[in-house]
Amino acid sequence: MQCYFTDRQKLWASALTVLAATLGLGLMLILPHHADYRDSQRRLQALETFRSALDLGHAVSAERGPANSVMGEPAGDTHAARARLREFRTRSDLHFDRLRDSIGRAPWRDRSGWLAQLDRLRQQLQQVRAQVDRIAGQPHESRDATVVAATVDHAFRVVDGLQPLITVAGTRLAAVAPSTSGNVILARVLFDTREYGGRLGSLVVPSLVTRTPLSPGTQAAMEQMRGRLGALQEVLLHSDLADLDGNDQDGMPQASGTIRSLQEGMRIMDRLLAQGAATGRYPLTARMLTDAYVPHLRPLDEARENLMVLIDMRLHQERTEAGRVLGWTLAALAAVVGVVVATLWVALRRLFAPLLAAAQELVALAGQPPEAVPRTRSEIRLLQDALQVLRHRLQERDLLDRQRQADGEQLKRAAETDVLTGLANRRVLHQVGENLAGYRRAKDLAACLILFDVDHFKRINDRHGHPAGDQVLRTVAAVATANVRTGDLLARFGGEEFAVLVFDPDETRAVALAEKMRAALADTPHLLAGGERLRVTASFGVASGTRGVLGWLDLLDRADRALYQAKQRGRDRVCAGADLATED
Repeated sequence: MQCYFTDRQKLWASALTVLAATLGLGLMLILPHHADYRDSQRRLQALETFRSALDLGHAVSAERGPANSVMGEPAGDTHAARARLREFRTRSDLHFDRLRDSIGRAPWRDRSGWLAQLDRLRQQLQQVRAQVDRIAGQPHESRDATVVAATVDHAFRVVDGLQPLITVAGTRLAAVAPSTSGNVILARVLFDTREYGGRLGSLVVPSLVTRTPLSPGTQAAMEQMRGRLGALQEVLLHSDLADLDGNDQDGMPQASGTIRSLQEGMRIMDRLLAQGAATGRYPLTARMLTDAYVPHLRPLDEARENLMVLIDMRLHQERTEAGRVLGWTLAALAAVVGVVVATLWVALRRLFAPLLAAAQELVALAGQPPEAVPRTRSEIRLLQDALQVLRHRLQERDLLDRQRQADGEQLKRAAETDVLTGLANRRVLHQVGENLAGYRRAKDLAACLILFDVDHFKRINDRHGHPAGDQVLRTVAAVATANVRTGDLLARFGGEEFAVLVFDPDETRAVALAEKMRAALADTPHLLAGGERLRVTASFGVASGTRGVLGWLDLLDRADRALYQAKQRGRDRVCAGADLATED
């Protein structure tokens, strides 16, 4: 039996169809804004985790100061120092809890492993605290420098154990918020500078406690620490740190003031060692050194905290803007739906209802049964119009998505490329080194790393100006590009320092490649704008190891030490990890 619908039923069906199409179109417009708001929430969560990791690392590092004071003072004179140590320990425990809670809420697939690692580090810290308490309870004259040095070293290892977690948290923040990648790197540099500065002070504590001369091993460790601090200071001098705090009274960037404070602390250390390193008759106790030295490290902590506040403000602004756009979109959709409902109601009640009533009256006047009246097709045309509008909106959204994708790829290229040389930047190198960028197969983790640094680059800038220095860096980049192998990653590591990640575990071949680049740089004349020819050389450090989160930092450290050795030996040469092992 064939079923027919009355015109009134078809009109109501058409009205409901139009309303549903309006709601569907509004939903399609809302979804991208909702996704933007959800992404802004994820960025803030990633920032919280990274910030908590840095705060924990700083708290554990800062705990060494009062611990050194307690170990360096006689057992009866440590009441104030012990109270201060308890305060610092409480703060470290609080930051452990905050970071654990942040990782627990983070969308990390491997968070259970990181939580377990965090618990292990907390147990290690408890063991270090117990060692400190045992030493502090001993008579001052019976304290052993070897035991004190081992305790300090165990404290260092706790912070070292936090480094991979800080790296992963920073990398994941930069991944979800690429605009923060530069600030993430700068925050890490500030943290590392503060940590190495604190370690430099802690290395002398065993000798201060026992009033004995510095051992050759301690002196070597301090020299190595100074080298790392020097490299980090160069990074800070070329950073955007001045944007955080403005200029100091001399009109110089605030970064210079921060570094001058650190250098003043170094001078305190130098005066201390000059008077007692050889004889053991130091003018300061461990507590006095802590009170005099640590305040010079605080500008680094303040700059890092200001940087975190700046990132937090920017990400909160992005979330506020995303929420505002989402709210306005929802309000606009509600207004449109209200207008559509009112329009349909008016049309049905004031237009179509009278027409249908008139049609029925005409049928009655004509004497025809209702079944003989042809069915109207106006409802179908209205539905087709609505579908046509929806089709146009879908095309517009597809075009907008393609444009957004193109913009996103352009931004990604900009975030991964060094503006001056056109090479990959440090962020890309770290991602590939930590095997987080999908570059090469995951199982191909064995690799070599070449770090090279333009010799006496500061002299070039001082004598010929920064434009000439930029031209030299571009020429160095071009020469290096012409000599590296296809498939290896050449990147600008920062300032005048470059890196080549060689996907070959054979250190001998990597050394040969470094020697080839060294000779090519030395033989290439650098023409300045005024026609002056400049000879430029570079020092190279080569190391072999593995990529990945756990192996990358070690590979980078050994390559950096090899580079430092090349500079120590007179520059314009290649040193490898094997050379370091031989010297050790």
